[in-house]
Amino acid sequence: MFIGHASIIKNLTCLADAGNLSHGYVFFGPAMIGKRSVARALANYIETGIFEEPKLLQDFLCIEPDEKNTIGINHVRQIKHFLWQKPALSSRRTLVLDNAECMTAEAQNALLKITEEPPASSLLLLVTSDIDSLNPTVFSRLQKIYFSPVSESEILEWAAKIFGDGKKIKSAVVKSIGKPGLLRRILEDEDFAVSLDAAEKISKSSPDKRRDLLKKMMDRDGFDFGKLLDSLILLFSWEFFEKRDFFLWHALLKLRHDAAYFNLNPRLQIESLFSRRGVSSLPDGKVRL
Repeated sequence: MFIGHASIIKNLTCLADAGNLSHGYVFFGPAMIGKRSVARALANYIETGIFEEPKLLQDFLCIEPDEKNTIGINHVRQIKHFLWQKPALSSRRTLVLDNAECMTAEAQNALLKITEEPPASSLLLLVTSDIDSLNPTVFSRLQKIYFSPVSESEILEWAAKIFGDGKKIKSAVVKSIGKPGLLRRILEDEDFAVSLDAAEKISKSSPDKRRDLLKKMMDRDGFDFGKLLDSLILLFSWEFFEKRDFFLWHALLKLRHDAAYFNLNPRLQIESLFSRRGVSSLPDGKVRL
């Protein structure tokens, strides 16, 4: 069952039925909103006639970033090899390139050549949350489909059917800010829930308590600085979404990027981050800058 995007799904299936799909599309919009799920389901629909995420298909391949969070030239060579083969069961060979913003400049240049003269039986679906990172020429050669956040009422209706209609569910729906994938993580991923709880404690603490909390976290086995930063990013996107004050959120994004490449001291980095504009906790437990 898909949450939201009904008009997009209807248009894509109608185009597939009429044999009028373009050679390639860019699915763009916020992360965890359902772009990849729709792309994968479209591949399944073309091969089996069923619009749901596939388990195993003959004429489908999904490319994702490697362990360094990069999509390089070798990935694009794999894409070319896949798309230039004839379909076995389907009218199209469908390639989903997930997190396309992770492509290197070299990979994007190689992909451009594929988009210039794609095989007639190919379908290339780029999935991205950051269209600004894509080569404008690559972007211009593909049809664009924007995925907007799903309405809170629609997500709540779905969540109530699956998880019940309790206070916890309603709170999770609000925190999901229109992202079905995020709602699933909040409700189903215990590690993620623990990480979110830790992020909230850090954000609501005074500088001294924050320092102690970070020290205790770092002393535990399995401490994951990246997960903590991911949770803080989400937390502050909720806190400041309506205020449009994203200073700390953007600083967290940069720190998250740096943490993937450099050996940083988590405690010093978080303390420095929160002290830049005097982040402190208020009596109501809410964070303000």
